[in-house]
Amino acid sequence: MDIKVTLRLTDRGREATSLGWEKVEVIEFGFDQGGSLEEVVCIAEGASKDGPTGSFDIFTIGGNDLHEDLFFNYEVDKG
Repeated sequence: MDIKVTLRLTDRGREATSLGWEKVEVIEFGFDQGGSLEEVVCIAEGASKDGPTGSFDIFTIGGNDLHEDLFFNYEVDKG
């Protein structure tokens, strides 16, 4: 079963995030040996101060960025 999660930056998170993407698509989850979520593989459109660049990057988010930024500053995009 494929699970795809789209996360959108919240208004509150816009001022707090160091990640900076408006929207990220989670395409894979990575777990440690104990079964705890360790990292996520995402894809997001690149952006500059002028707006979206039209290019997309694939990257992993883990550690403090996962638990203290992504989970606090983003929410599931239901649209």
